[in-house]
Amino acid sequence: MRAKTINRRVDRTRKALREALFDLIREKSYDQITVEEITERANLGRTTFYLHYKDKEDLLLEDFIDLIDQMVSKAVDDRPLLRLKTKIGTSSTPANPLSGLNLFRPNLIIFQNVAKNADLLRIILHNGGAIQIGTRLRETVLKAVQQLALASQARSDIEITFEIPVEVIANFYAGSILGLISYWLDNNMPYTPEQMTLFYQRLFFLGLFDALGMDSGQASEVLQGISGL
Repeated sequence: MRAKTINRRVDRTRKALREALFDLIREKSYDQITVEEITERANLGRTTFYLHYKDKEDLLLEDFIDLIDQMVSKAVDDRPLLRLKTKIGTSSTPANPLSGLNLFRPNLIIFQNVAKNADLLRIILHNGGAIQIGTRLRETVLKAVQQLALASQARSDIEITFEIPVEVIANFYAGSILGLISYWLDNNMPYTPEQMTLFYQRLFFLGLFDALGMDSGQASEVLQGISGL
């Protein structure tokens, strides 16, 4: 019972901080909002904020960061991302490794949250927030890629080589998805979150797997593994 009480308290605290941030975004430029203003609006102390979040970007991108962490944990434990040595015959190797791929949940979560908070995000991206959000996205993706690379190196049955530095991959991911989000919002979201997720993963994943030096068979296997995450 005590654990449930604590969890409800944590949920209430995080909800109050998130709502305070969103209220402030409607009132002033995102880059001018401080942690102190967020905690004052939520009627909470700064210490409480830092028990849950590193900064306001951590608060804003909470769902995405949590999902990336879960994805990395699952990949390291179950290795659906890292099975790169399975032999795939020529006849079974798909010409397009993205054919029939399910939507990649971390990207889908991003576009769903963008749609849900479109008005707020338009304000953020056009009032100084794009650089800060982009920096945090890059940090999150870079950390995830590095963790997967370290995990792969620790397993003798896995061969993975980055032909492009992971920092470049992370920066490309963050910059390209932010650019696509800006386009989507500026044009009143002419496509659904599901469509945008599919568009993005078709543009991004083929380049990523080429950077990893993977052929279409290996890429197909990895994609089928991550599509269920």
